[in-house]
Parts: sequence; structure tokens; C-alpha cells
Amino acid sequence: MNRGTVQARSRRAAMATAVAVAATTFAIAGLLSACAPKQQQADASSGEGADAAITVAWSADMACSSCHAHEAQTESDTACLASKHEADSCESCHGTAESLAGAHANASADASMPTKLSKEHAVSEEACLACHGSWDELAAKSVYVTVLTDADGTTVNPHAMDRTGDHAAITCASCHNVHEAETDQKELCLSCHHEDVFECRTCHE
Repeated sequence: MNRGTVQARSRRAAMATAVAVAATTFAIAGLLSACAPKQQQADASSGEGADAAITVAWSADMACSSCHAHEAQTESDTACLASKHEADSCESCHGTAESLAGAHANASADASMPTKLSKEHAVSEEACLACHGSWDELAAKSVYVTVLTDADGTTVNPHAMDRTGDHAAITCASCHNVHEAETDQKELCLSCHHEDVFECRTCHE
């Protein structure tokens, strides 16, 4: 075989290899494009950044459980007080439709849930008393409750305690969170009465 024939075959082989590499590159690029998230493709076609957040258009008739899955699950958990409030709407405890619309104005699908509700949307004492009656009525219902018994055997009715001074800041939500399993409410008392004695001024003057 002469030298010219060898060179021609080498050129054809090199060209075939180059075409194969190019075809493979285009095929991989096409697959990557096809597998890219639709939102990123849409953002790219509109000229927006690929990381643009998907905002949530809140309305009063939308299912809160689509974002607040944990809270929705507690409605069927008998360890949680929410199971006794399942007939109520979220608005009945957490504010009006207008205030909730404002709270969700900047919400996005990828945003993290707040760890604490704003004061406006935390369950107010008034909202609880509107359903459960006055403090006197609640005190009558819990007269036999012994959960608040100290080391000396003194029992305090949780709904009949003095609500002045340091106790003035205690609300229903201080002891009850309907979306969490009920725990020992005495824990709040012990944060101040750390010797497990409800009598005041025995340690500090």
C-alpha cells in the first residue's frame, strides 16, 4: 500500500472520529436540556434567573395543609388538642382572611416555615375564651385538676390562679399548643418556682 493511500485512510478515520465525538456531545447536551426542571427552562426562556422563587398566591379557600402539613396532621392525632378543634377553620384561631393574606404576601414555595408565629397570628387569649368561656367558667371546669401540685402537696387550679404580677403574662398559649402533644404544663411553673414550691417569696425577697 502506497504512502498516499495510508494518509487518505488516516484522514478519513480522524474525520469519522471527530464526527462521532461531535454527535455524542450534541446528544448529551440535548438530554441535559430535556431533564432540566421546567421552571428553570421557563426562566431561561423568559430571561429570568434560574433561581427565581415560585410565589404562593394565598386565598381563603385554599387548603392550608398544602404547606402546613404538620399542623394538618395534628387534627387526627388524639395526643394533640387540634384533634378537638378539627371542625374549626384556621381563621377562627389565627386571624382574619385579610390579615392572613397579608402574612402570606411574600410567601414562596421554597421558603422555610417560621419557627414562631407573629403576634398578630398567634392564638390570642380572646380567641380561646370566645369558645371556652370566661376564666371563672374555666376554673369551675378544672377544679379537680391536679396537674399543678408542688413538692409540698399544694395544688393550684391552673385557671383560678392570681393573674397579676408575674402571672399577668401567662396566656392560654403559654401552656397549650394545639399542634403539639400535650406535655406537663407544670414545666412553665417550674421555670420560676424552680424549687417546686408554689408558695411565693420563699427564696427571693
